[in-house]
Amino acid sequence: MGLKEELKGSILFKDLSDEQIEKIIPLCIEEDHPAGTELYKEGDFANKLYIVKKGKTALDLLNKMAPYGSSRMIVDMIAPGEAMGWSALVEPHVYTLGCRCVEDCSLIAVSGPELKKLMDAECPIGLYVMAAIAKIIAVRLTHTRILLIGERGLQTIEHY
Repeated sequence: MGLKEELKGSILFKDLSDEQIEKIIPLCIEEDHPAGTELYKEGDFANKLYIVKKGKTALDLLNKMAPYGSSRMIVDMIAPGEAMGWSALVEPHVYTLGCRCVEDCSLIAVSGPELKKLMDAECPIGLYVMAAIAKIIAVRLTHTRILLIGERGLQTIEHY
């Protein structure tokens, strides 16, 4: 499958026209990473948006409220066709979660600054991409809330 088909098959760009996808292709670099690779940490400067072609990644956050010290909490698993790194398009351009490859991964890395320029110049592309990002953020927020409620409930139970 070519880059054009991979982008069209992604949650982020699936409804864009072939002409619009052609404008995004030059902003992309294909990357391969072995399992265990840390792509970015929570708090790092965000300049890449990623789409998973093959493999899985885990998004995690530092849980400082854990009963036995801080720990990493997996918020979401990202599978082929899904995206991560939306912070590359949203100020202050800081990743809000960490990301690690849990399997050998093939990724499409999209330049955040260059995609933002394209979105500013081509409003229909910008509108669609930001709507897709809003859906991604909503899902991640829901996953985070469920995890935190569960963690809080476990802490409460342990005190009885």
